[in-house]
Amino acid sequence: MATLTLLFFAVAALTAVALVMSNLSEIAASKLGTATLRPELSAAIVNLDTSQALALCDQHLDSTMSRVMKDVLGKVDRVRQSGAIRSEMFRIVLDHALTREVERASRVTSVLRSIAFICPLVGLMQTVWDCSPGWFETDPPCAMMARAVSYTIAGLILSLAVFGMYKYLRARFTSELSGLDEACSDLLSVFLAHPMRKSL
Repeated sequence: MATLTLLFFAVAALTAVALVMSNLSEIAASKLGTATLRPELSAAIVNLDTSQALALCDQHLDSTMSRVMKDVLGKVDRVRQSGAIRSEMFRIVLDHALTREVERASRVTSVLRSIAFICPLVGLMQTVWDCSPGWFETDPPCAMMARAVSYTIAGLILSLAVFGMYKYLRARFTSELSGLDEACSDLLSVFLAHPMRKSL
């Protein structure tokens, strides 16, 4: 049982670190891709060239903005209304695309939160398991309790570490999504400012 507990702690720690590192790398790559994509996409929108804009999105698949704007630009031919109704419909499309990115980020942080919640429970379960046959052992009670409680302490320490990773990654995601909302809203404003888009 103790071996399984230690194995669980090791897997949980490695999983948490791997998740944080991979997502931080994705955020950095997304920022770099967005910095390159934004002016090019804006120019394509001003030139009323949807095919070029979509091609640019396909070239920057590591950018979160490319996924969002591809969803928006892909609905150009489906929106027939004009004026305020058109603007509102595209705003709704943008909000839905951004919501999908928020859900994608939430899935990652939920895994970290679950790991942080489970670790101390596993440590406590191992402590109870070790203490239950204690009256049959010849070891002093204090030594036995110290050995058993160490699993709970290890679970708590690991839980706090993973929870810290969760808070940090969540803050990074929040910052990234806030900037994404602002950038995509600016691009949508440019898009809506050019009424002759039937050639797109």
